Amino acid sequence: MRSFADHAGCPPWLWTAQLFEEWCADLRSVHHVAASTLRGQAGAVRLFCEYLTDPAYAWAEVCWGYFGTHPVQVCTRWNTPRHVQDGESGPERRAFTVAELQVFFDHLDDRVAAVHGSGRKGWLPAFRDAVLVKTASGKGLRRREVSMLDLADLLFGVSLRERVRAGRRRCS
Repeated sequence: MRSFADHAGCPPWLWTAQLFEEWCADLRSVHHVAASTLRGQAGAVRLFCEYLTDPAYAWAEVCWGYFGTHPVQVCTRWNTPRHVQDGESGPERRAFTVAELQVFFDHLDDRVAAVHGSGRKGWLPAFRDAVLVKTASGKGLRRREVSMLDLADLLFGVSLRERVRAGRRRCS
């Protein structure tokens, strides 16, 4: 709010949609803010203007009595930034597509089969890692949440008694 008020250089009852559009353009082109940041700041201005123009608070009448004008909503659906992309980050940080995830999961399965078929040790950790990656991806877990998983968390379809028993074996 302070950023827009400083840019406008006038009190809220004199704000116009043009001032808001100029501020948004300045944030995008001069300050190079992210699209999500611009949406958030524009949302704050929109909510403040909704508060000022809400008849329940009667700010319009107060401003009209004191200043001979009243505040208006300067944010419309035509001049506010919208969320139009699934991923807004740069190409180096985009999410995997479903096809890319399937190729990755197939590679993990092939790696487990190759290690197991070779007769060497290590197929069990490879299997554990494959299950962990698939669980994290399927459930949308963050790194910290993945690191905090217990064996009991991965036992789907197992009764609570068996989960508790598995937890006790792990702890003893």
